[in-house]
Amino acid sequence: MVRSRVIFIGLLALCVFIGFRAVRISIRQYNALKELHAAELQVAESTSANDHLKEDLERMQQPAWLALLARSRLGYAQPGETVVFVYKSQNSGTIVQPQMVSDSRSNLHKWWDWLWERRRD
Repeated sequence: MVRSRVIFIGLLALCVFIGFRAVRISIRQYNALKELHAAELQVAESTSANDHLKEDLERMQQPAWLALLARSRLGYAQPGETVVFVYKSQNSGTIVQPQMVSDSRSNLHKWWDWLWERRRD
């Protein structure tokens, strides 16, 4: 009878040990799968971003895109085109056409005043 109790306690301890090990392995497996899923998402996002960058690079290498960029950012125009600048009115918030101011100074004087932020009133 004592021997059977010892064997029973030993088997019970073995079952508890195996159960804890199984739970521990399950938790490790769950965490590993979670990390794998996060890594797969990161790879997918990186691949998508890489594809967008490749498309942008291909578009930027085309002469038409460079011409469009120069025309829009620098105000360049092709022969026969007219560049129009639209200014906002400070008073009304509506768009108005700028008024031409006649200035008889030489360009050198205009640049000098602009450089030193002098206003001609």
